[in-house]
Amino acid sequence: MGQRHLAGVLVAADDVKVDLRPCLITKAAIEQDVSTVSEAYLLSELFKGFWAASQHVIIDTGDGDFDLLIDGDENHGKCSAIFVGSQPSVGEDGVTGQYEQLLAYSAKFQVRVVFFDNAETADLPTITTKIGIQQHFSDTLLAAAGIRLADSDARVVNPALQTDPAEIYYRPVRVSGDPTGGERTIVADLVDSDGQSISDTDGIWDPSSTMETPGASMAAVTFNGEDGSEEMHVFFAMAWFHMESWAWAHYIMEWTTQGVFQGERRFWLGAMVDDHFLGTNPFVYDGDSNASDEEERISGEELEDFLSATEALNKLYNAEIITEFPFNALGILEKAETEYTFTFEDADAALLAKGELPVDNDDGTVGLAPTKTPEDWFNTVTMEGLTAEFDSWKEKDDLLQASLDMKEDFFWHSHTLSHQARDNLGQVDCESEDGGNAQIAVITGLFDADTYGWRSMTTPGITGLYNKNCLKSAMDNLITCAPGDNTYIGAPTTTIVPRFATFVYYNCRTSDCLVLENLFIRRTVCGCTDVDPGTIDNLNLEDIAGCDFSEDSLCPNGLEAFGTADALFDVEAETTTRWILNGRRDKYMFHQANVVPTSTPLGEMSLLEYWYEVVLEKMALYLNLQGDDPFPVKSVKFDDLCTNFKHHEDLDGSNALVTITKTSDGDISGMELSNTGGSAGVIPVTVPTSFADKVSTEGLPDGQPYSKEIYGSDLTFYVASSSDDVPPAVVKPTAADLAAVPAPVLATLAPTPAPTPAPTPSPTSESVTCSWYTILWCWWWNWL
Repeated sequence: MGQRHLAGVLVAADDVKVDLRPCLITKAAIEQDVSTVSEAYLLSELFKGFWAASQHVIIDTGDGDFDLLIDGDENHGKCSAIFVGSQPSVGEDGVTGQYEQLLAYSAKFQVRVVFFDNAETADLPTITTKIGIQQHFSDTLLAAAGIRLADSDARVVNPALQTDPAEIYYRPVRVSGDPTGGERTIVADLVDSDGQSISDTDGIWDPSSTMETPGASMAAVTFNGEDGSEEMHVFFAMAWFHMESWAWAHYIMEWTTQGVFQGERRFWLGAMVDDHFLGTNPFVYDGDSNASDEEERISGEELEDFLSATEALNKLYNAEIITEFPFNALGILEKAETEYTFTFEDADAALLAKGELPVDNDDGTVGLAPTKTPEDWFNTVTMEGLTAEFDSWKEKDDLLQASLDMKEDFFWHSHTLSHQARDNLGQVDCESEDGGNAQIAVITGLFDADTYGWRSMTTPGITGLYNKNCLKSAMDNLITCAPGDNTYIGAPTTTIVPRFATFVYYNCRTSDCLVLENLFIRRTVCGCTDVDPGTIDNLNLEDIAGCDFSEDSLCPNGLEAFGTADALFDVEAETTTRWILNGRRDKYMFHQANVVPTSTPLGEMSLLEYWYEVVLEKMALYLNLQGDDPFPVKSVKFDDLCTNFKHHEDLDGSNALVTITKTSDGDISGMELSNTGGSAGVIPVTVPTSFADKVSTEGLPDGQPYSKEIYGSDLTFYVASSSDDVPPAVVKPTAADLAAVPAPVLATLAPTPAPTPAPTPSPTSESVTCSWYTILWCWWWNWL
């Protein structure tokens, strides 16, 4: 067996094993708002966003070597990438320090090491002399206008990435001499307001050096040692709340892992536009209803314009944005003027607002609230009649016709028939809401489209996720997933996936409306006695009496209203970009009024178009969206997002870990799956597409990886921990698999308790009329 020595450590030339997980060396436990571990927290969250289920955190106590080997095995390393956030000890008098240990590990296992600014390596003479750098606090360096990426080979981030150093702490570091024992490369430098690199030669400790760039500034530098070690030193701080830090984290993570990691990298951006086919009364403050008497409803032509606008953005940014429309078929029936209707009072329980409990109305009915219900519903028993009417519907409703013409260009799923809150619905109500909408999807042909999400439903107001009647009805109609805020438990077979709101309010068509409603909401939250936002030309922004701005109030910093549409959309662009860079894949909530064209700061377009525009424009500053081999921003159907969410949930609940075998020339000659705590489900492993021919998956279980996917210039292998964990092929059901929609049942309350638990209905009595699906409910009421 051949051997070689690196940094005084005996190293075998044979193949080595490396666990695919990052190692984070910190001064303390990793917490969100602890400044001494801010960079470690950022990278930890980034790997979580990439589905890296395992991380090895080492808290540096200054007591010697780091724990980097598996059970002391010198040929099996724990770390595939190392990030250091504490100052390492440096060897003296023949004693190897932590710094030398890290470099020896780097050389042996071909693993790169990053030293964050918190490692303070610019203060260690051994390191600064070796690399040929100097920390120098000159006015020239302190006046830097930007930190600029100087690595033209950057694969994931924008090669022209430049950020503002005024928003974070940075060290003024510059070239001061020739490197020794290796090769130095400046990968990020400081630039002036004209974008020119900053240099400062005053006080260089080695003026006789033959270096090509004396005094050149640097914000990050790499050093490839002659012993095979590779290290990066970063001289600026990073934090989770700073959006631009996430872009640098992507670059640093990509450099350190060399694009090989357990997990997958996805940039998903998707809007869900609720209430399609319904109308919306936009916000207008009048002191009472806060809603206009006039209803906004998108037209067919406006939907076509919206599609054209998103297609143009897709072309510009190499994106694949597809908007999803959760729809309410009652909006079709209202336009179609169908002759098939039924009256709400024929339902078996009340339609109540979220959180309200059923009550005795003192008129022989239980929980009925007709003032909160639509006047008519269609009778879903007569589907044949509805089908016969279908052609006339399209003639009467241009939005329906346009939607069907473009059904393959958008995603679709149910938002229930009439948009009623579901917390207190009875069984027949739920079945009519769910089955009725599904049957209209069948009649119109939406159900058969590949873009239709038959497993998904957006519930109005995120209601009914703990109502057993509606949960059963949804599942009977093949629905097993819904967006929510994860405060509802739901049923074991129902997946609740997060969805996030924006400042683009549901009842606004114009940017002026957004400004006014935001001000109204802020004044209301702050307890102001005057909540009138005023007009767009005369905003009521003054701090008037009655507003509670006390330290322990909801508004300790004052009103904090946006005041302008530009300010609102700037926040939207930055916040959304930060979350996507963080790895968030969840969708964002909008409503049909937001798709109606209006005047925005960019011109004539809908609020959602403008939101897409500003978000993609912001993302393109940081990600490689428009260069060679771009990393595209994509949308996925909510059905697929639900499947993805479940896979992630399974992975988070396991200790799944993939170990790779590396050859001496850096190829991956094998993989194995280890440390699985129970079923790990689907485990992704990613490599650059350019590296694919140097990767062998030999050693994985038979039939693994079971699939592969290319995203941008990433190739992801999908490994199942057992054959039982391979996801089955999804077979779309037919309309015949949907539940039958029931006839309505009249429910009334007897004025006196019935003597037995099994009442016999009488046409002249006031007892509850029961059917098989209400028998328990009937028994309970008559038993009282």
